[in-house]
Amino acid sequence: MVSLTDLLTKESGLTYEKILLADKCQKEQKTLQQLLKKNLENVEVQCFGSANELIDTFYKEGSNLIVTSLNLSASNGIQVVHQVRRFDKKIPIILFYGDNQEDLEFSESEVYSCGATLVIPKTKFKSAIGPFI
Repeated sequence: MVSLTDLLTKESGLTYEKILLADKCQKEQKTLQQLLKKNLENVEVQCFGSANELIDTFYKEGSNLIVTSLNLSASNGIQVVHQVRRFDKKIPIILFYGDNQEDLEFSESEVYSCGATLVIPKTKFKSAIGPFI
């Protein structure tokens, strides 16, 4: 299993030019966008409120990393994973969910089996982005 450190630290050797980010809450989109832009060099972060918008943009423009909420309006992050994996088997996909395990509609193993690279609680994701990058 891959860790957040494996995906985002400079030591990982991975670089990201374009990140697609989906969360149904606009305030959370902005917070996550700011954290990613602050801590990753020269990165464009596009935000979406739905899985369909993110997937359409991915098909048209591509991306180096996808970060999405597991719970999106009218869809979920697993649908994002399924759609993206049809097109790209290697792109890292981080799925986050509410802080309570009860907020996770699916087991983490179900989410990983769909092709997610990392599944993480949102507060852990937000607190981890800054300090180690």
